[in-house]
Amino acid sequence: MLKNKKSDNKASIEISPDNLDIDVKNNILNICLLDLDQIYKNNVNNDFKQEFKNNLIVYLKLDNYQVPPYDIKNFNEYFIKYKDKIMTHRAFKIDPYMFPLFLLVFSIRDGSYDARNAVLIQNIIQYLKLNDIIFEKYEDKMIDLIIYFKKDSNSSKRFKTSKMKKYLKIGAASILGGTLLGLTGGLIAAPFLAVSAGALVGSAWLTTTLGTAAGAGAVGSAFALTGAALTGYKMNKRAGDINEFSFQKLKTMGSGKRSFLRGQRSLKVTLSISGWISKDCDFATPWTDLRLTAEAYTLRWEGKFLKDFGQGVGYVANWATGQIAQEVLKETALAGVLSAIAWPLTLLSLGRVIDNPWAVAFTRSKPVGRELANVLADRIAGNRPVNLIAFGLGCRVIYHAINNLAKVPNESNRGIIQDVILMGAPIPANDDKLYTSWMESIVAGKLINCFCQKDWILKFLYRTASAQNKIAGLEPIKRVNPRIYNINLSDIVEGHNDYIRKMPMILKTLGYNASNFEEINE
Repeated sequence: MLKNKKSDNKASIEISPDNLDIDVKNNILNICLLDLDQIYKNNVNNDFKQEFKNNLIVYLKLDNYQVPPYDIKNFNEYFIKYKDKIMTHRAFKIDPYMFPLFLLVFSIRDGSYDARNAVLIQNIIQYLKLNDIIFEKYEDKMIDLIIYFKKDSNSSKRFKTSKMKKYLKIGAASILGGTLLGLTGGLIAAPFLAVSAGALVGSAWLTTTLGTAAGAGAVGSAFALTGAALTGYKMNKRAGDINEFSFQKLKTMGSGKRSFLRGQRSLKVTLSISGWISKDCDFATPWTDLRLTAEAYTLRWEGKFLKDFGQGVGYVANWATGQIAQEVLKETALAGVLSAIAWPLTLLSLGRVIDNPWAVAFTRSKPVGRELANVLADRIAGNRPVNLIAFGLGCRVIYHAINNLAKVPNESNRGIIQDVILMGAPIPANDDKLYTSWMESIVAGKLINCFCQKDWILKFLYRTASAQNKIAGLEPIKRVNPRIYNINLSDIVEGHNDYIRKMPMILKTLGYNASNFEEINE
């Protein structure tokens, strides 16, 4: 039981480097460096890891830290050892979410949230067997806290340090405390909530950074909390080979009676990219059930050409609904690979309906990907992690965007992209050098390739390609990195046209469906 005496409560409320004992501090640093070595084994991220180490030593106020010897092959053994020592701290025992939250405060203290820090924190959450959606609520409330202080610190009134600390405590307790009450249904006693809500209050970062108009404004601007950000982005007029390129915010999640408003701001952002559209399905429609981060956008790109391609996909898919066509496909397309397939003449005659729109949109994806790379490199979405998700030709846009970012071999383009999810991707599956480069330098988290071996439309579109060509939308990408995952959707997806129709089921399979979030809320 926590005591109700003010002195005891105050001691337990503040979780800051000042009231962590030396052993806990050392093991926080140990566990972070161990995990970063496990995630990023190549030399490309050595500078980042060294900077992370130096900054955390300063933040924890450790004077004589020495990295302990460990064998990365025995990762689990060392992780458990360090974790058990960290969890001896009273506040971490009461609420283990406070440990990753402590790391979050450290990660965003200078108004920048590196995707590699986000991956580290995500790993810690996973290893502690905590719920990542609940922690995301903590992240979202951190944004509320920043906005709260930014709004009120714009006043010309100056606060003395003691008054500012009291002000911060009231704000943090009301915002974070409300979150915890909502998540626990009132099952956690008030003293316990005091520890959780006060985890940030004891942080010098909140007092010194958010406690001034300039500080709160700088942090808010760094996370794109001011202005239109992505939705207000204007494409460079020199990009003359692009007709349409803009961002649309996804405002609701779910459908019907189970729909609700998305969060307006988040410490991470998701960008979805459609591979085609139709008269019944615009750019946003496929992503209605997407729940990857609270704040999400869709890229509107080359709508005229994507609509033409969508009509072609629909036309060819309708042809395949006939019984005779189904039997023919079973004997040919569903059994063969690419150019080895003996395509039926009736289907080949329909090629003109889909081939030209496909070729045009395929070509347009390259300059669009280049423009997207510029948006990401310029941090238009703010200094925070970006998740990318796409189907069909939208994957081709991501493919070119990452390739463009990888062309700049320095730290500036790293730590932007966290996770990448590709579905039915018309990109190479057997380019080991390419994916090694992606995972070492650009993609901080996971690369998830969702494929369907029965996608005969994608096979048909590649019918003139060499038999040696491997397509990611049809088969696994070689796991040149342990952060590459392959998901076989053949039991869900029957053909390329199913990626829109079956999207809610696909997202649920991946764990990115709105219903996953609703269950936590309820």
